[in-house]
Formats: sequence, C-alpha cells, structure tokens
Amino acid sequence: MTEPHPDHLQGQPEGQPRSPAHSLWVKVVAAVVAVALVFGAGFVAFTVLTGEPERDISLPDTVAGMSRDAALEQRASGELDTAAQQFASLFDGQARAQLGIYDQADEERGPTGPVNVVGVDIEGETDPQQLLDQAASTAERNGLQVERVGAGEGAQGLCASQDTGTQLCIWATTTSFGQVFTTTEGWTVDQLRSLMTAVRGDVETVD
Repeated sequence: MTEPHPDHLQGQPEGQPRSPAHSLWVKVVAAVVAVALVFGAGFVAFTVLTGEPERDISLPDTVAGMSRDAALEQRASGELDTAAQQFASLFDGQARAQLGIYDQADEERGPTGPVNVVGVDIEGETDPQQLLDQAASTAERNGLQVERVGAGEGAQGLCASQDTGTQLCIWATTTSFGQVFTTTEGWTVDQLRSLMTAVRGDVETVD
C-alpha cells in the first residue's frame, strides 16, 4: 500500500517546504485511503442467520485511552467520508460506517502517532469467518503477512503486517465490523491486537 505523493494532496502548494504537521497529515490521509482498499474489488458480505446478539458501534471522543484528533479529521474530512462510503458499499449499502482518527500517545502501549479506527454497524447478519477469509486473501495478494488473532467474545480477528511492522487489525462479528489501522512503523502483532481489543471494548455495545 503506497502513500499518496504529497503533491497530489490538497492544501500544499508545489515548491514550498513541507512542515512536520503536513508530513503527518500525508501519512494520516494515506492511511484513510488505504484502509478502505484492503479488501479490494469483489468483496462480498455473506448473509447468515445465527440468532447472535446485535452489536452497535459508536466512536466517542476517547477510545482505549486515546483522544480523538478533531483537527486531523477536519483536514482529512473528504477522505474520511469517501472511505466510509466505500466501507458501507462492501456490504451492499446495508451498513453504517464510521471513521475516526485518534492520538496514540502511550509509549508503553506501542509506537506513538495517529491511529485510524473504523466501525461498521451491519444490518442483518454476516458470516465473520467468510468475511475474514476474504479479507485475508486480499491482504495477502496486496503483499501483507496475515495472522489470525483473538478479538474477544463473539468475534474473530486478524492482523496484517509489512516488513516495517503491523499496520492493521480487524475484528468481525455477525452484526459488526471494526478495524484499527496505522502507518506508524514498529507495531508488533501483539501490540496492535491488544489495542484493537481495547478499542472494541469502548466502541461496541450489545443490544
């Protein structure tokens, strides 16, 4: 997954020096764009009927001890809206997707920097096993190394990594889907999986 070139992003005239804040924004926008493309074309949400409890997703101002970065979200609002629409389209529009950017500042937890959180409420039910099978297949075709991980009660999970570290972890249930994504280098699978489960605990509720 290649970051967009800074000259292709709005808000930065050509030929001017790029500030650290702008470089950070480039990484965040790259993450937002890439996060909705992990599955690629041809993704299908498989409908099932299991009687599992319905789960709802909401993204509050603080998640897993991370504060939501309203300024970065404002700068990347167009990309966030586009990515949310792409996620909803993965489920034939039968879903509501939310995206948020959070500031991971705890050095003991893992590398510091922005973390993108995706939460999807699915109307009806899907098969999380088949959903993650397809996600894993597409991520591997995109050159990522995939590892299945625990994601907490009622969920299945996977994490995907590049040579520079783990970039995303996903959880899926029959009625919800979530993803934690970062372009910050140096995350291990265990670190990002732990963050994902903490995020899930704060954004997902059971009806």
